[in-house]
Amino acid sequence: MDAVFFDFDGVLTTDKYGSDTTNRYLGEATGLGFDRIDQALERYNDDLLLAGWAL
Repeated sequence: MDAVFFDFDGVLTTDKYGSDTTNRYLGEATGLGFDRIDQALERYNDDLLLAGWAL
């Protein structure tokens, strides 16, 4: 093994953005669909990417 990649947002994916993978899963799991989940969470994207809030 030459390298190990750590994806610090917690999503290992081949998608360009981990949020797409997460939102696709949430859309399928809830039955709401990707577009609806993506639109609902879009306003929080900057904070999520920059860890601007804590749980």
